[in-house]
Amino acid sequence: MTQPRTSTAPDDARPPRPARKSRAKSTGPRRTAPQTVAAARTPDLGALRSRLLETVAKHYPQADLAPVGAAFDLAVEAHAGQVRATGEPYVTHPIASAQITAELGIDPVAVQAAILHDVPEDTEYGLTDLEDRFGAEVAHMVDGVTKLSKFSTHSHEQQQAENIRKMLLAMAEDIRVVLIKLADRLHNMRTLYALPSDNARRWRSTPRWPSVSGSGR
Repeated sequence: MTQPRTSTAPDDARPPRPARKSRAKSTGPRRTAPQTVAAARTPDLGALRSRLLETVAKHYPQADLAPVGAAFDLAVEAHAGQVRATGEPYVTHPIASAQITAELGIDPVAVQAAILHDVPEDTEYGLTDLEDRFGAEVAHMVDGVTKLSKFSTHSHEQQQAENIRKMLLAMAEDIRVVLIKLADRLHNMRTLYALPSDNARRWRSTPRWPSVSGSGR
């Protein structure tokens, strides 16, 4: 007796397997989309300038904003060509520091010093140039911030003690110097994602005042 023939469906006739669901990858600051990175590297300096002046005017409606604008323009000129580890123009760092300073309600003179705080060490302009353009008070504050940033070869404990000593002296002389330095450090902390993890960890624990720019401040 002939057995019924059992037909076997070819492989390509079998129903397709359901596609495997891929796990969603966690994203963080270091996994920024390419278009976001490109946008970050070309900031709208005009918008940053307007925002800074508006913030100063909010706290000091009667203030002359021209010196703040002039300090902004000089910083852009002086830091031209310098780039941070984030890929952004270096000038975005002093601008951000000045913005934080302005948001704290510190006076326009301190905001000027915040914008210019890296100019003497990183550009061809010196303290004398700043004093000629913006006055002795601004130049004195910039010099104070620079002194707080000086690299030390002491041990960890000695560096901590030295930093505290410098900070207390600066506070006694002009508290605004310390506030500018804290604004500077705060912005660096906000951009630690641009550093390799080991460097970022070392940055958090170091007693110095380092910078994401890689200059060690």
